[in-house]
Amino acid sequence: MTRPIRRLIEINNPNLAIRRRAELLNTVLLVLSGAVVAVWGVDFLGGLLFHRSVLHWEFGLSLLVIFGSGLALNHRGPARWAAYYVLITLVVVISLIISLVPLNLAFEFYLIPVVLASFVLAPLASFFVAALALLSASTMILLAQDNLLRSLVLPTPILLAAALTAWLLATRWETLFADMTQKNQELTQAYDRAVEGWSRAIELADRETPGHTRRVTELALAIGREMGLSDQELADLRRGALLHDIGKMYVPEQILSKSGALDEQEMAAMKRHPLYAYEMLSDIPFLHPAIEVALYHHEAWDGSGYPSGLEGEHIPRLARIFTVADVWDSLSSDRRYRLGWAKAQIKTYLLSEAGRHFDPLVIEAITHLEIWQS
Repeated sequence: MTRPIRRLIEINNPNLAIRRRAELLNTVLLVLSGAVVAVWGVDFLGGLLFHRSVLHWEFGLSLLVIFGSGLALNHRGPARWAAYYVLITLVVVISLIISLVPLNLAFEFYLIPVVLASFVLAPLASFFVAALALLSASTMILLAQDNLLRSLVLPTPILLAAALTAWLLATRWETLFADMTQKNQELTQAYDRAVEGWSRAIELADRETPGHTRRVTELALAIGREMGLSDQELADLRRGALLHDIGKMYVPEQILSKSGALDEQEMAAMKRHPLYAYEMLSDIPFLHPAIEVALYHHEAWDGSGYPSGLEGEHIPRLARIFTVADVWDSLSSDRRYRLGWAKAQIKTYLLSEAGRHFDPLVIEAITHLEIWQS
């Protein structure tokens, strides 16, 4: 599913099945809207060439209003109610045109909400919509003083067969989706346990900064939530934070444990640890978004960082967030070569470097957190 469509759905619903149905509903509504516009284009050409029309403009406009308001409701309100609204309103509008189009054409239109109901509402919902369509059509037929039994003898089994088929397909699809989701979650959990294991190994190798990875991960996630990152982006940020120093495993121990300042050659070796991290993790597709944190967390907003000298928004956002969290924790911790800074001193430094070393938006976000206010 593309990002523009994802932005339109009820992304905060904790029920994964409802989020999936909301995504599907939006996709269908966008496709149907495009189909209406396309038919209008055909109508326009048909009117010019053959003086005939396929779609009454009132009906087409009604459909576009339904689809547009359905998209808005799906974005603003509960996805289930958006589905109910679209399906029921479609049935009503189709029923109103029974007197304007041949009856068999009207029942072909009914197939759309009947089949759609199983996939965007619930598998059994197609029977509810089919019954609603038959009741609504019967009312319009009686009002037109037509023969009810003769009019419904063929459409009724067709609608019920469509509802049955949609129910069977939707049930099977939901079962497959649930199985796939469970397996994906199990695989993700296994990867995350491996990442956590690697993180503990990194901290054991660097005895100077116990707890650093845990603290900096928690702070980076707090900043990310303040900046409105999605759940997936927060998960990638967490993995990147846990692995941000994995490249130091290739840096010689005498450099990591040196108590004084590093000379030029030693500093050059130290600055290669982001590249080592990339070389270690780049063959793992699952970690590709997280690698950006390990590779670019020493880049600076003004382009003075390393290893690539990226500038501004060319630095991946997750790396820009992590950089601020990493510097906060590093400055507040005691090291062999200096004592940790007071919180007021750290605040002053971060504010002074906003727009130079750090992304100003990330600095603004951290000022809203409890760790800054306390």
